[in-house]
Amino acid sequence: MLYFKLEFLRKFKERRLSMQKELVHVMLKPDTLEFGLRDIVIRELQKEECEIVASKRLILSFSQISSIYPRFSNTRAKPVAFAYFTSRETEHLAILGSVGLHERLDVIKGQTGTGKGIRGKYYTRYTKLNSSELQEWLSGTLSNVEDIDLEMFGRDILHVADNQADSIVGLRAILSFSQLDLILAKGFHV
Repeated sequence: MLYFKLEFLRKFKERRLSMQKELVHVMLKPDTLEFGLRDIVIRELQKEECEIVASKRLILSFSQISSIYPRFSNTRAKPVAFAYFTSRETEHLAILGSVGLHERLDVIKGQTGTGKGIRGKYYTRYTKLNSSELQEWLSGTLSNVEDIDLEMFGRDILHVADNQADSIVGLRAILSFSQLDLILAKGFHV
């Protein structure tokens, strides 16, 4: 009888701890894959205690990219950025970790031109601009609007969903319902 009580308490504790997790959708962008940055980016992400529980490569449909970016407000950039994502392969990761993982991965993601985070460290490896164009782009004065839009929204290495709800919507657009349901059934609570 004591064994069953101890086993019940152990399972209850594991279940409670597993419910205190976040599932984050991360998209590795086409240039990241083409320039061989995939493993570097994954190593950087895994500096945060987290686990990649699913991974899938595909060329996105317009519907899928719209689900991943539900509030893409830059109407000028949307056509060129979405055309980029629907014509080249991306990789999508479902990453599980403790509460606050979205915010921590957003910090790890960083910003281009700052020298901090993934984008800050590796942006010179993915940009298609020469160094003077890159400086113009970073200062906001590059005249070729399509290049600006692709650099800012397409070639910036990775996308990390803003929050739990956006992650679930993005992952539902990429993974089958049964794949995502299996991940969620492993003790994760939405």
